[in-house]
Amino acid sequence: MSEFGDKVRTVAVIRGRSTPRIREGRDAAGNPFRAVTDERGNTVTEWDDHHDVTIRAPRITAKATAGD
Repeated sequence: MSEFGDKVRTVAVIRGRSTPRIREGRDAAGNPFRAVTDERGNTVTEWDDHHDVTIRAPRITAKATAGD
């Protein structure tokens, strides 16, 4: 492996990244689905004819300041 590949692998181990969580099943109507959730909580649900995506964006706090 290249030097860059070795560095990338080391960073991933130090940060302790987890693997995606995969859930498979059927909804109430009996349609099969597969949901993949990453370490940040973002979920992609795969259906037969489409995909649903749920993004968990981090909370941002803004401080208002008085104008000049």
